[in-house]
Amino acid sequence: MNFLSLLCQLALICQLSTVSTSAECLSCTSCLQCTILTENGSTKLVQLSTTGCKSSPISWTACRSSNAQTGLCVLDHCDSSSKDYTLSKCNDLTSVGFLVPADATSLVVQMHDRRFIGNKHCRGVGDAVGECAGGYTSRCKGLCLVFVKLRWILSRCVLSLW
Repeated sequence: MNFLSLLCQLALICQLSTVSTSAECLSCTSCLQCTILTENGSTKLVQLSTTGCKSSPISWTACRSSNAQTGLCVLDHCDSSSKDYTLSKCNDLTSVGFLVPADATSLVVQMHDRRFIGNKHCRGVGDAVGECAGGYTSRCKGLCLVFVKLRWILSRCVLSLW
């Protein structure tokens, strides 16, 4: 076998492994679903589900801002025992609830799973602008930034990727 033939075979193997890996990656576009939007005095509860794309838990999700202001969106609850209230973050979850001010019209959520095709890159982990609430490296570039518009008509949320 000559060198050129070996290179061609290696290129074919690399192409095949890339195809199988990319087939395992999931789009974030329909993953997050708003299940509940309720108002209780000075706050709104926004409950989100990740079952739109996976039947198993995703790695983590966190609320980063409400009405474009950090600190106004806080973790209320999630279906996991692994919570970080400092970063408004829940790990290994399928359902999460965030509290925002009653006059909130939007919130920004980061979510990560090793299988997500991400749309966001961060400068590090933390709560500063440009940072992620948790680790985000994966072969699928798994961090997604989701913009949630809160509409009081029929108590619903409208989600869109940023």
